[in-house]
Amino acid sequence: MNRLVIISSLFLTAAAFGQEGSPIAFSIGGGFTQPVGNTGRHLDDGWNVNGGIGFKFTPMVGVMADLGFNNFGINSATLTNVGFPDGTVRVFSATLDPIVHVTPHSPVDVYLIGGGGLYHRTQEFTQPTVVDTVGFDPFFG
Repeated sequence: MNRLVIISSLFLTAAAFGQEGSPIAFSIGGGFTQPVGNTGRHLDDGWNVNGGIGFKFTPMVGVMADLGFNNFGINSATLTNVGFPDGTVRVFSATLDPIVHVTPHSPVDVYLIGGGGLYHRTQEFTQPTVVDTVGFDPFFG
């Protein structure tokens, strides 16, 4: 299975934690996404949005749930190679991440976060035309 590597930059993120001691946190963000490596040779720059909500069980232990969506166009060289006029790739993610706060009572919060989730990639070739062709690109399977 191909790996999809993405760099999100100029990421506009807002996090609100309420007053000190509040057990609930949330985050929202969005920006542009630049595919890199082999993925970057097939896809155009795209955009992303995401959001999350978290809960702190104790001053040291919490959990964060995040949802994300990335949207990319397929570049013209790849479309020409496979014989389609247009196409997109979308990536949806949903993760659940435990958090351990190393310095919970310090002015600077150092924490460890990890976890796993669901990542779903959808590729779609659009604007169908009537043409007799054989198209193959190993990137798209």
